[in-house]
Amino acid sequence: LLDARAYEDLRRRVAPIQEEDEKCLGILMDGVRRLLKKNELPGDVQGRTKSLYGIYRKMLQKRADLDAVMDRIGLRIIVATVRECYAVLGLLHTHFKPVPGTFDDYIGLPKENGYQSLHTCVYPVREISQKAIEFQIRTRLMHLEAEYGAAAHWRYKAGQGSSQGEAMKSRWLENLVRQRRSASSEEDFVELLRRQVYFDDLVVFGKAGQIARLPEAATVRDYLQRYFPNYPADQPVRVNNEFVPPDHKLRDGDSIEILSPEEYFLADQRPDLCERGRDGN
Repeated sequence: LLDARAYEDLRRRVAPIQEEDEKCLGILMDGVRRLLKKNELPGDVQGRTKSLYGIYRKMLQKRADLDAVMDRIGLRIIVATVRECYAVLGLLHTHFKPVPGTFDDYIGLPKENGYQSLHTCVYPVREISQKAIEFQIRTRLMHLEAEYGAAAHWRYKAGQGSSQGEAMKSRWLENLVRQRRSASSEEDFVELLRRQVYFDDLVVFGKAGQIARLPEAATVRDYLQRYFPNYPADQPVRVNNEFVPPDHKLRDGDSIEILSPEEYFLADQRPDLCERGRDGN
């Protein structure tokens, strides 16, 4: 050791933090797996906590203290297709609060060495951790190339055989690069990607963060019929924290919450839904 005293000081500071990070990692991995399952996005969720040496190196790179190391906890999500990568990104940015300036698109704009992945940092719910969590999102092929080098690409392709959709995927990625360069901000680009992934669907979000896809001009009644067919048509529903009637038209990005009768009657206010329905609001 070049500086045994500095090493021992950092080790003492990091030891209790690493123990908490390990607990946090387990909770996050379980939560992300459930989130993907709810939204029918099959993926392999992996995680790691930063080692003592990794923390030390990051402190040197940032020329900052321990508190400034944002990626002590990292999760990797491996999915089947490029489109699923962007779908997962949109889901994470919807369910968690993204950290501004931390989104990097190495799929649309790969690194010079060919590395491809989506990187982003988000703030999880406060009860789990108040520190940002780093996510990497990539396809299985991208993961093999990142872990084992370019030779893994050819072995993987040989095992998969040729795909009729390769030309189409190439055109889609080229268009994606152009859009990334022309986007005014990271948020605009992510919104554009979400639109492409979900096409012309109306997208609303459930209380637990699950995504519901509906045709344009869909109503609360349409939502209930598609996703909760066993519920009555007059089931109490809040949209954007306001009670609405069954014929209320949903808008893209709305947050929708189904209440039990007990929750409904315990609410502070109960608006006249029939009158609101006649007003068309």
